[in-house]
Amino acid sequence: MTEEGYGEKGGAGLGMLQIARRVGKNIRAEISPLHSDEFLCTSTVCTHLPADRKRA
Repeated sequence: MTEEGYGEKGGAGLGMLQIARRVGKNIRAEISPLHSDEFLCTSTVCTHLPADRKRA
């Protein structure tokens, strides 16, 4: 996150878009100012995980 530009797979936001597609409307983002040029972005994702599904 400290490097400018994009890597081979794109930027960090692309992963969040994939998550948003899978969980529908169960994602919340909050942006809070820290300093004059810094912000804190907090994301919360809620989804149902079936009990019979194996963990990675």
